[in-house]
Amino acid sequence: MHMESATSKQTVSSHDRSAGSGYCGLLAAVLFLCQPVLGANTQESTTRSSFDFFENQIRPQLVEQCYPCHSSKADKIGGGLRLDTRSGVLAGGDSGPVLVPGDPDRSLLIRALRHESRDLAMPRSKAGARRLPDRTIENFIHWIQLGAPYPPADPASLSDSPGGETHWAFRPIRNPPAPEVQTREWPRTPIDRFILACLESRGQLPSPPADRRTLLRRACFDLTGLPPSPELIETFLADQSPQAFERVVENLLDSPGYGERWGRHWLDVVRYADTAGDTADYPVPVAWRYRNYVIDAFNHDKPYDEFLREQIAGDILAKQGPATQYAERVTATGYLAISRRFGFDSENYHHLTIQDTIDTLGQSVLGLSLGCARCHNHKFDPVSAEEYYGLYGIFDSTRYAFPGSEQKTRVRALAPLDPNPELKLRWTHLEARFAALNLKPGAVLRSLEELDGDFEIQHVASGGSNGVLVPPWIYDGPLAVTTEAQSPFKNLHLFGIVGVSAPAGTNTYRMAQRIPRSHTGHTTHVNLDFRVSTNTPDSRAHHRFWLGAPPASPTVEILIASDSIWMKTGEQTNLIRSLSPGHWHNLQLTLDEENKTVSAKVAASNDSPRECRQSLPSHLDSPLQFLVLEGGKTQSESLPGLDIDNIGVQQEPLTPATTTVPPALVEGLPHTHLPQLKEELKQLESLRSEATAPGDSTAAASVPGSDEKPPAEANSLDSKISALQATIQRVTAEEDQAKQNLNAQLAAGPVDLAYGVTEGTPHNVRLQVRGEPDNPGPEVPRGLLKVLGGGPLPSGATGSGRLELARSLTSPRNPLTARVMANRIWQYHFGRGLVKTPNDFGKRGQEPTHPDLLDYLATQFIQSGWSIKSLHRLILRSATYQQASFAEPDTGNPVQPPTPDLYGSFERRRLTAEELRDSILQVSGGLDRSPGGGHPFPPATSWSYSQHVPFSAVYEHSKRSVYLMTQRIERHPFLALFDGADPNTSTPDRRTTTVPTQALFFLNSKFVHTETERFAKRLLESCTAPDRRIELAYRLALARPPNDQEQTEAIAFLNAYRSELTSAGVEQPESTALAAFARVLIGSNEFLSID
Repeated sequence: MHMESATSKQTVSSHDRSAGSGYCGLLAAVLFLCQPVLGANTQESTTRSSFDFFENQIRPQLVEQCYPCHSSKADKIGGGLRLDTRSGVLAGGDSGPVLVPGDPDRSLLIRALRHESRDLAMPRSKAGARRLPDRTIENFIHWIQLGAPYPPADPASLSDSPGGETHWAFRPIRNPPAPEVQTREWPRTPIDRFILACLESRGQLPSPPADRRTLLRRACFDLTGLPPSPELIETFLADQSPQAFERVVENLLDSPGYGERWGRHWLDVVRYADTAGDTADYPVPVAWRYRNYVIDAFNHDKPYDEFLREQIAGDILAKQGPATQYAERVTATGYLAISRRFGFDSENYHHLTIQDTIDTLGQSVLGLSLGCARCHNHKFDPVSAEEYYGLYGIFDSTRYAFPGSEQKTRVRALAPLDPNPELKLRWTHLEARFAALNLKPGAVLRSLEELDGDFEIQHVASGGSNGVLVPPWIYDGPLAVTTEAQSPFKNLHLFGIVGVSAPAGTNTYRMAQRIPRSHTGHTTHVNLDFRVSTNTPDSRAHHRFWLGAPPASPTVEILIASDSIWMKTGEQTNLIRSLSPGHWHNLQLTLDEENKTVSAKVAASNDSPRECRQSLPSHLDSPLQFLVLEGGKTQSESLPGLDIDNIGVQQEPLTPATTTVPPALVEGLPHTHLPQLKEELKQLESLRSEATAPGDSTAAASVPGSDEKPPAEANSLDSKISALQATIQRVTAEEDQAKQNLNAQLAAGPVDLAYGVTEGTPHNVRLQVRGEPDNPGPEVPRGLLKVLGGGPLPSGATGSGRLELARSLTSPRNPLTARVMANRIWQYHFGRGLVKTPNDFGKRGQEPTHPDLLDYLATQFIQSGWSIKSLHRLILRSATYQQASFAEPDTGNPVQPPTPDLYGSFERRRLTAEELRDSILQVSGGLDRSPGGGHPFPPATSWSYSQHVPFSAVYEHSKRSVYLMTQRIERHPFLALFDGADPNTSTPDRRTTTVPTQALFFLNSKFVHTETERFAKRLLESCTAPDRRIELAYRLALARPPNDQEQTEAIAFLNAYRSELTSAGVEQPESTALAAFARVLIGSNEFLSID
């Protein structure tokens, strides 16, 4: 870099002007002019976005409204117009062209959709013309304004479930031999032969090797995201052995910075964020555990297939052992839990969260746009709508952590990181501490493994999540979550606001939930509180509560009629007791698997319990997997109304039914004395009032133990009242603090928790016609993609299907998973993938530029045990990677320098946002290399965010940028300015922009000024000679010493800057001048770019 005008043209940055002078226009000029001329190639991105708009908004309408008459499938092409190909759209029909790209007002299609003329009105059916919704017409207008983008493939040539066996990405991975090349001395690895063969076929040659400094800096940024230290540079340059670079690579792969750099790539792809997304964007305080899991996985070179299986089914694998990996595997399921949440009541829009999960899974692991099959069969790739909803059923059978929403302002369910079943008692003891202080928690946080048996995680201020059940329950029929259905019993849960009601006459209903295996044992205890609302004597109609195996294999059944309750096992049916309508009853079952017996005890709130005991079926294998409450579908008589609450299944014995807090739970805990103290104060104040009543000389005598006359007694009472008021004030403050502490613990949980998932209630779902959950189609069995060798899950599958899905995705026979990841690794080293659409390997994506090389890399990847570090070593050892970023004039190339797709040189790239921020911190000496943890979010008890006042915060620190708090609706200002990833969608690659605000940032940002001042201090403390400071500054910032011209210009710049500062009376002119010089260096193209 040169500074020809460094001593002549100078003005002032706003920051330096505040120090007392005006100078250094050069700084603005140099910073602006040195910005990299690396403007993004936005055409490809724009085209892809336009095609996505067409596929999501336009094609579904064409398929439904137009294709029946205007496609190759029509019996007769209406009006000679075909709308299933771009050529057909542009050609038009008998009435001429139907659209003018870019000009909706001149497009016949828009006039027809607007019904501007009766003859043109479309779409038309036998019933006549029907106008589409305004929003749909606006989409067509926007499409034409975009130029009427239409993907080049012809969907008319595809079947409804297009076969994929002929598409390159769905063919089995081959292990092709490396091709023969003419320049045999150049290749260092088989990679080079694939690249060189392609270059030679175009009559081109590779570029010469990069110089050693450049190569070292490139490798350091590629593997760790940080520049090399001067010490590392000197050590590497002094090591002239052939293995010098390989040793550097190994050291970089072993450094913690490697996982922080490559973990960031994965977090981009899976759209990681520390907030839930949409509307209020609630914080997720424990999301960081997943982020750190990813970083650790890369650092430890966790095999990629294991990495994926843990993220998709880690909670299931955790229960299989070993216990030492339990927390890690549960944390890994954050991959699914970080799916975006939508709407005012995110549980009511959970179908969109599942859509986000499937979209991200398809793009990140398979490189497929699975989301296109949500509304219709995929028009390009072999994915049908039925297969999409087969996957949907798997995730709808999964229970997601709940982070809070505008309607439910507290986090309510998280995954515990300890498998010890005794930890369940900590949750009970936490509630007991509230009870001892006569407090009620503001909201209930539960383990994700717990049954939502008291329905408290569902309640909101207005009652219920839209008044209906949400996961982990599956239900059918007119059930409602209501405050009227709250049980008075406290033997299972101490607090409660809501229960579930089945209105009278509701014969057809069903609610069910999977019973976690950890809740059952040789002896299993079950609790149910219920209330029958009406008495219909002699009625045989009954509600049926049963436990057993799905779909309908009960181990024990409880039949609840209007006036009685019965127990049935096998062929035995016995009366337990009569019931009192309108009164709450408590049912407790004890199932003894070893002795094959079950006892039922039913107590009312106003009498003693009645008990019944009978045998369990002798053929019992796995008795308790499911609990169900349902109406009798075939019963001719109407069922009585039923309220239920406090369903529990556990190994520990149950406390006898009681409507008060069980003394054993609060024994030994500090109790509140405020009620007694306030009552005592009330009595004293009453006595004080009597003692001062006119004409009452005997009032004082009523004070126990008092001999004093009334005036003296009044003074004594005043003293006692004052003392008691002070005590009440102190105790009140202590209990308020205790309540605050307890609420905070209730928000964080009594055990370590993660933002993860667990198994929900396995079930199939119905296809959603056109993607609308309110328009259900036929039921679809849970299953895997057929193109990858899948199909419906086995009929005996008892889980969600996530473990089967994880195994399918990581099978070596799956042609996509290894290819997609090998392509990503290549892309992050070279700036572009062999497939330039890394999230789309389908027919809409681009084909690989070097298909044999991609298969070679995928094969090596699998054969290495899915080791990502092994691919790094293979790539970095290659002559292809070690090329210079330009073509020397004397290379003998007979043509222009090779195009980027041929990899005949290393393409320069700009630092990513995180690399830039971390590099500035590194060279200034301000980088904190310790790992990051959680973020200082406001206390969860204070959350009340809404769509009008969403959560928003920036938490600055000096750690690596991967540890910055990532918010969905408002990105960190630095990352947003320098093209950081969008956490709302999978980001497979970074799009680089060059805008004036980036240059202004280097001039005026507080961050840059703070760090360059620190940089200046570092230089002053390290060297006394000005020329040595300049040399050190270059070595730190640019990984090289300055040349003679740069040294001369830098000295002149500093002298002129220092002189003007001195004349202006600015304090510490030397330090301020060095800081300005540091800003020039970090704003230079050389600092911002990697060659």
